[in-house]
Amino acid sequence: MDKKYERVTTIKVFPNKYNTTGNVPYQNSKWTPFADNKPGDVFLSGDKSYSVKVFHNNHEGFDVVISEVIGHSKGTDSLAKDVKQQGLKKLAESLGDDMPF
Repeated sequence: MDKKYERVTTIKVFPNKYNTTGNVPYQNSKWTPFADNKPGDVFLSGDKSYSVKVFHNNHEGFDVVISEVIGHSKGTDSLAKDVKQQGLKKLAESLGDDMPF
């Protein structure tokens, strides 16, 4: 199964114009959780994996995107399973699951 990323929420942060000490260059003091493109509850679970990515946005700030990682990339299908020709089937069986794709 390939990895899939299901977006949980996006947090927009903007340049902190009132930052006089330099320790908080970006902020969003009025952030509201969004789920399914509308205000809603956002839940994170300790037994799931998440991907956090940061992108520049059009407001000179950043978008912090949190996505749940679903599945993994290690395959379990047999390469030789669907090969019909006997000569090629033996070759596929000898390669096993060590194919680099």
